[in-house]
Amino acid sequence: MPDIRIERHHTLGKESAKRSVDGIARQMKARLNANCDWYGDEMVIRSSGADGRIKVSENLIVIEVNLGLLLSPMKSTIEREISRQLDTRVGTGKGGM
Repeated sequence: MPDIRIERHHTLGKESAKRSVDGIARQMKARLNANCDWYGDEMVIRSSGADGRIKVSENLIVIEVNLGLLLSPMKSTIEREISRQLDTRVGTGKGGM
């Protein structure tokens, strides 16, 4: 079971949503020195302090993150930042959902 799980409905379509996720991944690469690789519609993220995956479908993005021991105390902060990035790049998912 992941430490963080966030689901976000969207109306961007799969390819646009994947481009938005790429923007989030670029920031994660810079902040966490993470490796991010696409495998079909799923991005796998690995770093020394956390790992996770982002699954993109036509109308849903699911982010799951497993935190290492050093990042576990920052769970709430990390979760808020991921949600903020999704709000900025994808929208709040509240429009009619």
